Amino acid sequence: MKYLVLTLLLFCKLSAGDFNFDLQHQVKRFDKNWAYSPLSIQSCLSMVAAGASGKTADEMESVLKGPCKVPLNHTPLQVKDFELTLAQGVWIREDFSILPSYSQTLFEEFQASVETAPFNLETVSKINGWIEDETHQKIKNLLSLKNLTPSTVMVLVNALYFKGSWIEPFELSSTREAPFYSSAEKTIKTPFMQGIRHLPYFENDQFKAISITLGSSDPKSCRPVCLIVLPNEMNSDPMYDTAISDILHSSRLERVNVLIPKFKIEEKLGLREPLIQMGMERAFSNLADFSRINGLTNLYVSDVLHKVFFDFNEAGIEAAAATAATMAIKSAMMREGSPLPFVADHPFYFILLDAVTETVFFMGYIHNPCT
Repeated sequence: MKYLVLTLLLFCKLSAGDFNFDLQHQVKRFDKNWAYSPLSIQSCLSMVAAGASGKTADEMESVLKGPCKVPLNHTPLQVKDFELTLAQGVWIREDFSILPSYSQTLFEEFQASVETAPFNLETVSKINGWIEDETHQKIKNLLSLKNLTPSTVMVLVNALYFKGSWIEPFELSSTREAPFYSSAEKTIKTPFMQGIRHLPYFENDQFKAISITLGSSDPKSCRPVCLIVLPNEMNSDPMYDTAISDILHSSRLERVNVLIPKFKIEEKLGLREPLIQMGMERAFSNLADFSRINGLTNLYVSDVLHKVFFDFNEAGIEAAAATAATMAIKSAMMREGSPLPFVADHPFYFILLDAVTETVFFMGYIHNPCT
């Protein structure tokens, strides 16, 4: 039997105006699939923010919605329990040094491993290899040599992996093809999973939602669920005025006939521009103050890269994400009865979260489940 001890560093409830929805507003598109991991991105950026001072720190805290460092230890006790690992790594160019106080913060608050390296092709391969190992080979080649410019002195990385089985798996024999309406004019033959379940169900005049629970040995401590949000109208963002907390607490147990496509999504995002648009401007400019990293004000964030993998199938969910922030030296710059129908046959959102702390692990949008 495998035992896993997990320390989660960030727990933030998701609601309109939070970091997760602000970022969604920047990356969402109604004509394509998308996905990202708020937990991975916030974990990585929190390591960066721990080295910020002054107005740079204020901006980062405002965008990240403040520090959310509430540790949780989770130890699976049974084979069907979920697996969740969160790892942090920091690579420092061998001719660059950081303050002992910042090194201590990385170790004590983020349990980050810190290494020095020459910042060449071998270093890129080493960082990518570390990410692959931590994500069970699901996230590959996040970085390339072009991400390590002559001025790059630090790379801060988060890697997140999740694997869990449904409490009640969907029968493979029940999966069948049916049309999925990616638009009013276009349908796609898609494998749909089907089953009648007693599930938490929420409905208002904009959308309906169900919560599907994954196995947990200690549901009072951490209870992973996947929330499926089905808008009533295509190309709409019905959740902006509704907090996930409201959905979870207002849902009622209903007998639901679920028909939902299986899907797999892989996405790579550059987050520099979205984060600037959200208000994190100084961190990426000559005005950046990261003096708590090396005692000087000569550092800035040159880029933030993010990659995600999400597989939703009859057995459960396997998902992974990685986020890398590169830091560089500044240049002269820059109810009972008939079951209620829940037919997800048009674009929908998905959110994987812990229902106890309301920490969002992954979220995304499916425009075409077959791409």
